[in-house]
Formats: sequence, structure tokens, C-alpha cells
Amino acid sequence: MYFTTKEYKSFAPFGQMPVLHVKKDDGSEAWLAQSGAIVRYLSKKLGLSGATEEEESMVDMVFEGSKDIMGRKAAVHEGLESTLPDVLTLRMHLEKSEGLLGSKQYFVGDRLTYADVGMFHALYTLQEVGDKYLDRAGYKSLSAFVTRMASLPSLSAYLSSERYLRA
Repeated sequence: MYFTTKEYKSFAPFGQMPVLHVKKDDGSEAWLAQSGAIVRYLSKKLGLSGATEEEESMVDMVFEGSKDIMGRKAAVHEGLESTLPDVLTLRMHLEKSEGLLGSKQYFVGDRLTYADVGMFHALYTLQEVGDKYLDRAGYKSLSAFVTRMASLPSLSAYLSSERYLRA
């Protein structure tokens, strides 16, 4: 969404959504733009970035991978046997993601990070728009991850609320 009036463009660094109004530690205020920057900022503030520099890098990598999956979500409508390039790319991302997750509860470390939130968003979307795509395609670890994440109390409450816009 792009703002159409000067009033809004004056505080949106790139003239578009999303923006986050930030009150800095020194008392000054700023507007932060770009979804990735906002996610990383909030993750650091909320302790969802990883416990070490190495974990932070892995969290960032998995989060970026979740964006790649979202970019190929339309491929779920092509059928499981399709060999179209987008379908093959989606499968590759899902296979690699399944390997990264394995039998662990979280993608990186032993607690929730923004990588898990990003992956949940991408994978839940595939399940919703693709008629349980992960289940049908045999991605058992990823499907179990989605189920686990969706059962977290705050996430479960959101998904069953009127605020949640279904795919």
C-alpha cells in the first residue's frame, strides 16, 4: 500500500506500508519501514532473535527461507505430480526446511524465534490455501510443526478470532 497524501509520506521513510513508530531509548522517536527491518527490530526487543550470534544468523537464514516459500505458494495449486519450475522450487525449499527442522520443536535453538514465526506463517498458508498441502505431499515434520505452533495459546486465540483474515 502506498500513501497518497503528503501528510503520511512525510513520516513513512519509503512512502509505503508497513511502518512502525519507534520510541528510542534516548526519548526520541522514529519511523521504521520495511517488513524485514521491523521484524528484526521487534525480535531483538522481544528476545526472539537467537541466543548467540551464530543462532541469530541461522534464525535470519530460516526467516529468509520462509519468505522464499511464501513466494511460491501459488505452486500448491498445480498438483503434487507437477514438474513446473515453481513447483520444483517449492518442493526443494520444503525438503530443505524439513531437513533443518528434523524432529526438533523449533528451527533454531531450543526456544521460539522469529524464524519459527516466519515459517509458521508460510507453512500455515500452504496448508490453508493448498488443501492441507504439507500433509498430502508427505512433509510430516513441517505439518507437525504447524500443528504445534497453531496450538500455542496466543496463536490459537488469534487464529480463532475475528481479527484473523483467512486465506
